[in-house]
Amino acid sequence: MILRKFTSLKKWAMASGSSVLPSKRFDVGFICSHPVDEVWVRSTALECVRRGLTVELVVCGGAISDCVKRTYSDKRVSVSCYPELSALPKGSYGALITASSGLDRSMFRSNAKYFVHMPHSLCSLHMIYPEDAFKGYDALFACGPHHEREFAALSKKLGVDPKECFPIGYGKLDILAASMVRAKEPVSVNKRKCVLIAPSWGGGNLIDSFGTDLCELLLDDGLEVVVRPHPMFFMEERAELKDFVQLQKNHPFFKLENPMSSDGEAILRADVLVGDYSGVSLEFAALRRMPVVSVNVPPKVVNRHWEEIGIEPIELKIRESIGVLVDSDLTAVSEAVSSIVSAPKIERTSQADISSFLYGGTGSCSLEAFNALSSLLGGEL
Repeated sequence: MILRKFTSLKKWAMASGSSVLPSKRFDVGFICSHPVDEVWVRSTALECVRRGLTVELVVCGGAISDCVKRTYSDKRVSVSCYPELSALPKGSYGALITASSGLDRSMFRSNAKYFVHMPHSLCSLHMIYPEDAFKGYDALFACGPHHEREFAALSKKLGVDPKECFPIGYGKLDILAASMVRAKEPVSVNKRKCVLIAPSWGGGNLIDSFGTDLCELLLDDGLEVVVRPHPMFFMEERAELKDFVQLQKNHPFFKLENPMSSDGEAILRADVLVGDYSGVSLEFAALRRMPVVSVNVPPKVVNRHWEEIGIEPIELKIRESIGVLVDSDLTAVSEAVSSIVSAPKIERTSQADISSFLYGGTGSCSLEAFNALSSLLGGEL
């Protein structure tokens, strides 16, 4: 959807579900370059409101989902929607927070004192993103200790002054932890064990490697199978999705889960996750303490100079600590899954391993983020 289809920005905003138009001065603004980035800042936005701050959520690049509308409808959050970042009016904020990577102030107009990045993945910052993806932010709300080290190393390599970094945690885990509490069925809803397949994006991922073959093999093994592709599969309308849609029609124990319209249901009840380098593997380990089968497909590399940082990416380093690492072979993956789901006792992921990539517990991020904002803005709040 683009602006010229409407006679005015106001009509575009109304059609997209926006509740307000150009804003007054807000204590904190949350900006999403695409609607999919909203879930990572949600708990912090709501915490700020609970603490008496004025808050605006700005969503670009698509209509606001019904889920987002319901979430903010009675929470005193001003929600605005625009076709793209360049269409935003000049915003006035104490701090502006985003989970969208690769942004800088030149892309929109704002006099915010601080522009803060809140990562949308637990994965490392230096391999799967462009080298300068975090150069445009004044501060980082780090998910874990690896982010602090990487943010400092990237800033040094790019020759920019050291920036503030706060140990915050992971916003999406606040949402998932709350969903776990509400869930009536925290385990599989049928007699079959449930396998969640959550691939990353980029060449050689699980969908590229196996298509529907892995799903069909696991279904034949008597398992329930859920595939949750990376959002980019849906944003680019990849042809492979049609095969999964057809499999869903043909098999009662297979489901295709769309991350564009759901925060995640299968992650709350799956018995095992099959992944490659996706941050969902780390979410599952932290939330459920259940094993991850990591398939050794080619790593997702965007920054060709990542090794110069001298830090092993957490998505490579942690794989054998949160489960098992197997070759990119259908039989090897199937046997690994079978071994886990048939074991008399599940070996839980240790707190020490989780602490290597996550600050705090599940559900603690929003309060830590609010405290960091208070520190950044001092007496201005």
